[in-house]
Amino acid sequence: MTVSNSSLEQPLLICSSDAAKLLSISEKNLWTLTKQGIIPAVRIGVRSIRYSVVVLQDLIAKNALATA
Repeated sequence: MTVSNSSLEQPLLICSSDAAKLLSISEKNLWTLTKQGIIPAVRIGVRSIRYSVVVLQDLIAKNALATA
């Protein structure tokens, strides 16, 4: 498998504070949405929770309101 330089510029996973900023919501709201299963998270080890940038971008695109 080859990895291009452009894919290394953007991290695959981000922490909760960065995910909340990306979505323009509070971290508390992010945790609530994660617990409800609305926003998927990746658990790494026992305590580390990360969010996929690609999944968050897809979530934004799928939930975007259509403008007429």
